[in-house]
Amino acid sequence: LDESIPSVAAALADNALDRSDMTKFVGKIRRFSPSELLRLFGFPPHFALVDDDDDGPLRLQTQYKLIGNSINVTVVSILLYELIVL
Repeated sequence: LDESIPSVAAALADNALDRSDMTKFVGKIRRFSPSELLRLFGFPPHFALVDDDDDGPLRLQTQYKLIGNSINVTVVSILLYELIVL
C-alpha cells in the first residue's frame, strides 16, 4: 500500500486542477475515472480492463459496471479470516 502512494501523488500532480478560479466548479459533479476507481478498490496500479474482442476498447459504461461488480480481495480476506478463525 505504501508503494502506491507516490504513484497516486504523481498522478495527481500530473493532472492538477487549475485552482485560480474555483467558483467555476461550484455545483458541478466530477465522477471518478475507471482507473481511479480501480485504485480505490485495491487493484494494483498496472491493472487494466481489457476487451477480449478486437472491436476496440471497452465502453466507459461497461468499465463502470465491471468495476462496480468487483470486490476488494484484501477486505474479503480479512472478513473471512475474522469469520473463520474467530
